[in-house]
Amino acid sequence: MGEDELIAYLLGARAAGDREATGLAVSMLVYGFMGNVQRRVAMKVAPESVEDVAKSVLLSALASPFDGVSVGEFRKWVGTIVQRRIADFHRDPRREIQTGPLPTEHGGDEGVWGEEPTAEFEGDTVDVQRAIDGAYSELNPLHRQVIDLSIWEDLSAGEVAERLDVSPANVHKITQRFRDRIDELFPRDGDTAS
Repeated sequence: MGEDELIAYLLGARAAGDREATGLAVSMLVYGFMGNVQRRVAMKVAPESVEDVAKSVLLSALASPFDGVSVGEFRKWVGTIVQRRIADFHRDPRREIQTGPLPTEHGGDEGVWGEEPTAEFEGDTVDVQRAIDGAYSELNPLHRQVIDLSIWEDLSAGEVAERLDVSPANVHKITQRFRDRIDELFPRDGDTAS
């Protein structure tokens, strides 16, 4: 059963007053979104805490009533819960950062530090790639083809439109939305919202 069918089933069960069927439909919808939830949480939370935060999203979603009527509203509803649980995670005063000594710290003599391994900073590259991958994974197959041709193969909007039987204006709109979504997903200093 697809998302649209589950939404229709959920609304029918709610209208009939069947709380058990309504709860089952919401549970199925939430579980269907868990991959996306974990991906979004992983962009803002340390790897060792992703599963815990994703589970808190799941529990919050299952405990909260979904009153919408469409898949788009459901996605937005789950997205709001994800944002709030990530913010809660970062605000939790009980959360302690686990630290440990570096391998060469106090290499035999107190107060003496050894040579630490170093690498050029690649954090921005990793964050950009995550944002691109996230935005790309949200696209439908036709929009992926548009992005592949217009951005990755650098074809003009007219050439893409001709190949895929869409309008050049539509090509421009799809690529702009893709770029905007990458910008939304790219973490900024102090940003816990995406």
